[in-house]
Amino acid sequence: MVEGRYGRGRTNNTADDASPPAARTRAASRPTRAKPTSVLRAISQQGQLAEQETYATTTNTYSLPQDFREDIERIFGAMDPKGRGFLKLSSLGSVLQSLQMLQPGESVPNEWLDEIDPRRTGKISLEALLEFVAAREGDAEAEQQLESAFRLFKPDADDVHSSRITFEDLQRVSLHLGEHIPDSELHDMIAFIDSDRSGGVDFEDFKHMMRRTKLF
Repeated sequence: MVEGRYGRGRTNNTADDASPPAARTRAASRPTRAKPTSVLRAISQQGQLAEQETYATTTNTYSLPQDFREDIERIFGAMDPKGRGFLKLSSLGSVLQSLQMLQPGESVPNEWLDEIDPRRTGKISLEALLEFVAAREGDAEAEQQLESAFRLFKPDADDVHSSRITFEDLQRVSLHLGEHIPDSELHDMIAFIDSDRSGGVDFEDFKHMMRRTKLF
């Protein structure tokens, strides 16, 4: 028995050993791409990403601060003087403007209407409003934290949405963290994450990678 890659025993007479020389040559020639997580994981392990304490650990959803929750309840109550327990869906724009989630005169996006009233009842309960606001605030909080993480690689970026993480950025951060990663692997990281083959990692690619590798 010989130790396999994952510690499982296998016999010496495997299908791989019996494969033709040409097949083994082709398999050996396939490039192995570096997993683009080494530097990102090092940052995460050192605790430099924004802490996730604002997220409720039991539900994995954003936990509204108590004072903000009270503001929502107060606004809801003021718009429901008869205590019916619901508001008309058409009043959502006014509610969100009061919460400064919409600018005056700005329309509620259709996807927001579908999210808060998926059954198309035309009504909004307080609980549905609280969950909706929590989801929106959670998205905004996560976006800010991802922007902060991106800036660890591009500290001088004026706008993360128009910047790209380059090989030099990865090299600088890896050296700073004591991660001695070969240049070839850093180039592979860029190539692996870079969806439009621009030679750098933009913010959307960065977000996708952080979430796909569960580093965020």
